[in-house]
Amino acid sequence: MSGNQMTFDGFEPTEAERIEARRILNGGLAGLLGIGSENAIPTERLAQRLFTDRRAVTLAVFDLRRAGIPICSNGDGYFLPHCEAEVTACFSGLKKRAREIDGSADAILSGWWAGWRPPAEEAEE
Repeated sequence: MSGNQMTFDGFEPTEAERIEARRILNGGLAGLLGIGSENAIPTERLAQRLFTDRRAVTLAVFDLRRAGIPICSNGDGYFLPHCEAEVTACFSGLKKRAREIDGSADAILSGWWAGWRPPAEEAEE
């Protein structure tokens, strides 16, 4: 992995997953997306239309975003923004999720460092 390359969800996708994501990109994922939040398309529907799975769609969205295409998302799915307010709302939502995930990760480590351990299993009679 190069120094400036990021991972997805804390791990590096396999080469096969990257190739599949790029196949989807070349197959026109961005062309399937509606414009405006009211036209959001769920990940599952995109996967069905592209004959792939949800993970491949998510990786493709990740790659498209890194390539500079502002694919937004909300509770209804993915879409291309029609105004700055939609970009700002998506940005704020993603940043909030990132803070929540970061807080959960910190809490897990804090609990472990504070001495939490799973209860010992009781011996069977």
